Amino acid sequence: MADVLVVDDDPTIRTLIRCALEQYGHIVREAEDGNAGLQEFLSAPADLVVADIGMPQLNGLEMIAKLRRWGTSAPILAISGGVSGGASDLLFSSVMQGASGFLPKPFTAQELVRLVSELLALHSSDFQLWPSAKAEQPEQQHTESGG
Repeated sequence: MADVLVVDDDPTIRTLIRCALEQYGHIVREAEDGNAGLQEFLSAPADLVVADIGMPQLNGLEMIAKLRRWGTSAPILAISGGVSGGASDLLFSSVMQGASGFLPKPFTAQELVRLVSELLALHSSDFQLWPSAKAEQPEQQHTESGG
């Protein structure tokens, strides 16, 4: 199936997501924050990223934006808890940064698996929400500007 990178600062959530996705044959890798998630993705790009929005260090929105600037077209599922009043704001912000989908916590394993399957199906059909034509390479972030 797919190689999925799960980025969440809560180890319990990462484990629950891992168990749900592995039951459907996905290979799941984990990272505890946005910086670790970027490093993991750079070392081995994933077919799909699940990213928590509210993390210390580099939050999910910043991580999503960097992945898109680097040119990845892999689907990114943004997840977040405590969004009772601000769900629409978080949804809008995550999509504006490049998320392919949004899932508020708490969610069921069935909801997670369904949305992951839908995003992977869309991606495999060559329909790209985020084409990588204008990719900024991570190595080029700190280059000197030419005069």
